[in-house]
Parts: sequence; C-alpha cells; structure tokens
Amino acid sequence: MTVQNPKSINVISFFMNKPLADNETGASLYYSYPPNYDSLLFIGAIANNRPSDIFHPGFALNPTVNTLQEIKLVIELKPLSEIQLNV
Repeated sequence: MTVQNPKSINVISFFMNKPLADNETGASLYYSYPPNYDSLLFIGAIANNRPSDIFHPGFALNPTVNTLQEIKLVIELKPLSEIQLNV
C-alpha cells in the first residue's frame, strides 16, 4: 500500500478481521521507501494471541522518511519464530 506524506502519520492501527489459520503464524508490518523500495524496515507484528496493536512509527522524526513524498507499507505473513527475531 502506498502512503502519501508519511511524516503526517503519527499512529498506525494494525488489526485482523479474522484469526489466522495457524497459531504459529503472524503478520509483520514493514515500510519501504523510494527510489527502489528494496528494503523492508520492521514496524511491528500481530498474531492470533495479539490480533491488534497500535504502532507509533516516528516518521516525522526520521530524517530518512520525513522528507519523502511517499512510502510503501508491506504486510508479510511468516512464522512467529522469524518475527520474534525482528523485535
């Protein structure tokens, strides 16, 4: 998902509409920035045992992000063991 003017985003609410099929899987939220969108930077994650969360990404304070016109948000489903390595 492309997000315009990321420095204006103070809070991201991330939630599931229905549980994941597997309790060992979670949904990780990342952002990526231009020009190549070639790296994913971890924001946070949710799973069946925590189906929603609120994240404060600090885009306005991040000098890499606060001058950009847009970024992309990416959701990736992966095993919880791999997500915990990002925390």
